[in-house]
Amino acid sequence: MIASLGVVYANEIEQLREQRQDIQDQIEEEQGNLQGTRREVASLSDQLRQLEENISIVERELADLNRELKHAENLVVQAENELLIIEKELEEMLEIFKERLRLIYQRSDVSFFEVLTQSTSVTDFLVRFELLRKVAEQDMRMVAEIDEKRELAEAKKIELEGRRDHVALLKRQSEAKYNQLLAEREEQRTLIVRLRYEAETIERSLAELQRDSDRLAAEIRRIQIADSGLTGPEGRLAWPTPGFNRVTSEFGMRNHPVLGGRRMHTGIDIAAPMGSSVVAGDVGVVIYAGWFGGYGLTVVLDHGRGISTLYAHLSRITVSEGAIVDRGQEIGRIGSTGLSTGPHKHFEVRENGNPVNPWSYLR
Repeated sequence: MIASLGVVYANEIEQLREQRQDIQDQIEEEQGNLQGTRREVASLSDQLRQLEENISIVERELADLNRELKHAENLVVQAENELLIIEKELEEMLEIFKERLRLIYQRSDVSFFEVLTQSTSVTDFLVRFELLRKVAEQDMRMVAEIDEKRELAEAKKIELEGRRDHVALLKRQSEAKYNQLLAEREEQRTLIVRLRYEAETIERSLAELQRDSDRLAAEIRRIQIADSGLTGPEGRLAWPTPGFNRVTSEFGMRNHPVLGGRRMHTGIDIAAPMGSSVVAGDVGVVIYAGWFGGYGLTVVLDHGRGISTLYAHLSRITVSEGAIVDRGQEIGRIGSTGLSTGPHKHFEVRENGNPVNPWSYLR
C-alpha cells in the first residue's frame, strides 16, 4: 500500500484538492454571511415587534386624546353659550337701568316736586326719597352681580379654550409620532424582506458550492480507492472516542442547533471533554485533513471498497493528508470548531460518498 501512495497523491489529486479547498473556503465565507444575515433579520424582527407595540400604544393614546379633545370642545361650546346668556342678561339689565336713569334725569324736578308736594310731612318726604335711592342702588347691585358672573364665565371660557388647545397640541404631537412609527415599520419590513431574500440567495449558493465540493470529494475518493489497495473495514469499526460513549444526537432528521430548521443529521454526535483523543475506526488513508466549512477541523479516512469515515469539529488534527493510519490510532482531539454548540465528536460513515447510519458499522 505504501508503494502505491505515489500514484494516489499524483498531480491530479493535488489539483482536485486545491479546487475543493477553494470551494470550502467559499462555503465557509458564505456560511458566515448567512449567519450574519440571519442575525440581522432576527435583530430587525425584534425591532419590528417593538415598533408594533409602540404603534399600538400611540394608537390608544390617540383614541384617548380624540375623546378628551371632543369633550374639551363640548365644554368650550357650553361655556360660550353660558357666556352669551349672561351677556344678554347683562345687556338687558343695563338697558333697564339706563332707561330708569334717563327717566329720573328727565323728570328729576317733577319727581322732587311731587315728592315734596305729595309728602304729608318731612318724615314722609325723607322716606319717599330714601326709597327712590334704594331702588337705584338695588339696580346697581344687580348690574354688578351680573357683570361678575360675566367675568367668571369669560375666565372659565378662556381656561377651557386653553385646555382644548393643549389637548389639540398633544394630539398633533401623537399623530406626528404615529406617522413616524408607521414609516419606520414600513422601512423595517422592506429591509427584512430584502435580507430574507439575500439569505435565500446565500443558501442556494451554499447548496451549489456543497454539490461542487461533494463532486470533487467523490472524484478524489474514486482515484484514491482505486489506487490505495485497501479492502474495506474488517468487522465493526473502533469506537472513535475511547472512554466516552454518550451519544447526544442520532443519525437522521433533526432541528439544527445553530442554523435552525429541520435538517438531515448525517452522523452521530458523541459527548466528550475538550482535548480528549479521537481515533481511527479502522485502517485507512487520510484523504482530507483540514478545515471543512461547518464541520470545522475535520479528518476523512478512506478504508477502501467505497467506505470512508469522517471526524468533525476537532480542536487539533494529529495526522496529515496522505498518511496511512492504523485502527485505533489517534487522528485528532475533541473540539468545537465550525457550526458547533460545544465540545463533541461528529462521526460519519459513508458508502461511496453517501452518508449511512454509523450504527450498522459500530455494533
